Amino acid sequence: MFRLSYDQAKKLVNRGELFSTPTYNGSTFGSRFISAFLMTIFMGPLAMILGIGTSNSLEELFRINIPLISHVITPVITILISVTVIGYWISVIAPRRNIASFNMRSNVLLFGLIISVPVVVFPLTFGTTVYLYGLPTVILQAILLLIYILFKIRSYRNEVREKIFNGQLKKSAIDRFNLKITVISLVVIDLVSATFRFVMFGHISLKLVLLDMMFQLLMLMAIYLVLVYTYNKLYKASYIVKYAREFQYDWKIPDKEWWFTADAAAKHPRVYPPVKK
Repeated sequence: MFRLSYDQAKKLVNRGELFSTPTYNGSTFGSRFISAFLMTIFMGPLAMILGIGTSNSLEELFRINIPLISHVITPVITILISVTVIGYWISVIAPRRNIASFNMRSNVLLFGLIISVPVVVFPLTFGTTVYLYGLPTVILQAILLLIYILFKIRSYRNEVREKIFNGQLKKSAIDRFNLKITVISLVVIDLVSATFRFVMFGHISLKLVLLDMMFQLLMLMAIYLVLVYTYNKLYKASYIVKYAREFQYDWKIPDKEWWFTADAAAKHPRVYPPVKK
């Protein structure tokens, strides 16, 4: 996005970004092991059920078979969840270098977990939308979501630019395409499509309509979590790693806390408290 100097990064990053996961950062090996074990119990079966059952469920429920879902989307999601679980176990076993690098590692794993959760039911809800309204409606909804993604990217860039350069930017047409307009547009498309289907066939399943709305909600949730929350954390964490010594000194973090133990701190140049001359 931007290549920031340390003085610019200071305007964007605060001390709380480093200690946003204080419990995990300062936790023992045993507590991290239990955390990873519990996540495996939840995510492992979820990945297997998703991989085995989604395509069959679509065919049994709606009598449709979408190769894109059964052959591409479902395996990708299953692999994503599996890699996240493996990543957590590596994080438990791998040594922690310092707070900054471990914070970056935790945020990368958080990214995998966050992006996995909203899309675990994506194939089923996507199949519902195709079955209910057909591909033209799905394509139109996808275009709206794409515009919203562009809006969030531009909006975040503008927020960063305003913080760093202290300037108020002029708004363009896409800046007005916010979450409210997106949701209203998607609901209108649903209502028009549902009404058309009811007029044509004389009936419509309320359960399927609700599943379709769930699909849209999940997509908006994924966009927000990935583009706003997770990307924001990763972007800031990368600058904490890049300017680690400067941030440690300015935030007055003792070496033994930065490197987790006094023995580990003794192996590195002293930063804080500074050496008295």
